[in-house]
Amino acid sequence: MVISGLTMEVRAIDNVAYSRIENGVWDEDKRLPIRTPLDAHSGLPVFTSCKELGNSQTEEGLAFHYSAYWHRYKWSAAIEIWISKTSGKFIKTISRYDQGAGEMPFPVAIQIMDYDRAHAMKPIVPDACLTLDLDTPPAICIDLTSPSPITAH
Repeated sequence: MVISGLTMEVRAIDNVAYSRIENGVWDEDKRLPIRTPLDAHSGLPVFTSCKELGNSQTEEGLAFHYSAYWHRYKWSAAIEIWISKTSGKFIKTISRYDQGAGEMPFPVAIQIMDYDRAHAMKPIVPDACLTLDLDTPPAICIDLTSPSPITAH
C-alpha cells in the first residue's frame, strides 16, 4: 500500500499477520478470521452502492472492475475493486476513507493481493524488543538477546 510517500506492508501467512510501516520493525499479530459480507456490529452489508465499471486488464490478467461504498465498524470509504475473471479472487482495492485515516492509518489505502505461497516470506520479528517513542526518530529498540542491545531504526 503506497499513499503520499507512506507505505504499510502486511503479510498474512497461515494464522499470523505481520505488518510494518515505512520499512520499520515488523509487528506480529494473530490473523483475524475471514470476515463476512455483513458488518458484525450493525448487521448491514459491508459493500453498498455497487456499480460495475467494466473489464480491466491487470498484471494478473482480465479482471472485473467495480466501485462501491464500503463500511465496517466506524469506518467507511469509497472503494474500487478489481477481481480476477479467472480465479474470482481480489486483485487490488483502492479505499478513499470518508474521515481521513480509517481502518488503515492512511486517508487512502491501496491494497494489492498476492496469493502465491512462494512469495509468502516470513519477516524477521524482533523477539525481545522494547520500542521507545516511535513517533520521534530515531526509534530506539532494545533487544535484550543481542550482544549489542541498542539499535536505532
